[in-house]
Amino acid sequence: MQGRFLKYFKSIALQVIIFAAFVSSMHYFQTRNMASGRAVAFRLSSLSGDSTTVPFNSEGKISLIYFFAPWCRVCKLSMSNLNKIQTDMPYVNIQVVALDYESKDDVLAFVQELGITAPVFYGAEDVRKAWRISAYPSYYVLDEDSVIRAKAVGYSSKYGMMAKILWSKWFN
Repeated sequence: MQGRFLKYFKSIALQVIIFAAFVSSMHYFQTRNMASGRAVAFRLSSLSGDSTTVPFNSEGKISLIYFFAPWCRVCKLSMSNLNKIQTDMPYVNIQVVALDYESKDDVLAFVQELGITAPVFYGAEDVRKAWRISAYPSYYVLDEDSVIRAKAVGYSSKYGMMAKILWSKWFN
């Protein structure tokens, strides 16, 4: 009986290792061309019309820079997690940047529909190129010195984003 259990345990452990390797490989493949190192800053207009440098780092906080397009259905699913993170992790600066939009009204309507409370900015092609955004949504986690510590493409749950933030905070 004990030998059977050990064999079963080894089989499960191997499957977990293979799955983890697959997920890690996919993550690496998706993010291999994204920006790294110190974040590139741009002066961008917010929805309210103010001009601010993005990323901004107030009080030496960790920052999450989230890039989206208003036509992106996955962005629509993922962005609601930003408000939850803002509530659960007040020590994180969340900054949202719209790219590939047809009009500023499209961006405003999208943000209002989702009830996004984080600051939202209008980006342009130069921002997309500098941050190497090739798919939406894409986001980066920056440390207190605006160095990129984590990045991701595609849907991320609240817990996925929080894990990247905590990993960046504790291990970088």
